[in-house]
Amino acid sequence: MFAPIRPQRMTPATLLRLTITIVLVLAIAGCSSAKLAYRYADWGTVWWMENYVSLTGAQQQALEQGVRDFRQWHCSRELPRYERWLSTIIADANSALLTNSARMEFHQEQLLALLPAITERATPMVVAFLKTLSDEQVQELAANMADRQQELEQDLLKRSPEATASARAERTAERLESWLGDFSDDQYFRIQRWSAAQAGQTDIWLEGRERWQQVFLEALQQRQQAEFASVISDLLQNPEQARGLAYQQTMAQSKNAMANLLSDLLAMGGEPALEQVKVKAAELKSDVDVLTCPLSTV
Repeated sequence: MFAPIRPQRMTPATLLRLTITIVLVLAIAGCSSAKLAYRYADWGTVWWMENYVSLTGAQQQALEQGVRDFRQWHCSRELPRYERWLSTIIADANSALLTNSARMEFHQEQLLALLPAITERATPMVVAFLKTLSDEQVQELAANMADRQQELEQDLLKRSPEATASARAERTAERLESWLGDFSDDQYFRIQRWSAAQAGQTDIWLEGRERWQQVFLEALQQRQQAEFASVISDLLQNPEQARGLAYQQTMAQSKNAMANLLSDLLAMGGEPALEQVKVKAAELKSDVDVLTCPLSTV
């Protein structure tokens, strides 16, 4: 829940996920990056998009305007929900409720509950953009998506299971320490046990990613048809369905395992860890408080 999401190269299909990433960084990243990510979301979206498909001037302008409109809506309508969520985190840190795995799962659900309104609002923008793609752009996009998939497979599957688990544990510890403080040997061993239990998830994630992309690219071939909007809406708002049952089951298990890990680490860290969470959440809430909504251009 507390680990920052790191930006990746984006495709038009994942524009919505980029938007969500920008939004979620307000709840899971450091204060300065939260401000910058939110205020420069317009420029960042187009920059990432151009890594995957060459945009025309008209497409770039339309995309920039769409993201600005979305950010205006999100800033005025959704940011108060993040403030309330962070306030609850602070209150639960004060009362040590975060050491309870069920309460940690509650906070996961609260965070995920912020997504439906975001996806529904952003989907028409994504659909409209995808409809403007030419056949050549679709071919370019498909080639770049295939290249990226191959890069991920080569990078993520080249290690032994033991090396993968070790790298996962180290990466997770680094991300969580800013929220929970320095870990003891016992806490780090708990992270290692959690990481070892996630064996096989990388393969399932890659397979699910590829399945989703195949369905998406097939839909793009029908982008001028009446049913295109509903197909893309379903892919964006219910992506797990296209990724398959194995992916859905793995993600559910992963979410539960992460809630248990976080609550255990807080319980093992005691008062200093809870105080660190409270301080970080308060800093982030302060950043959300001072974010100003851009003036509407409409």
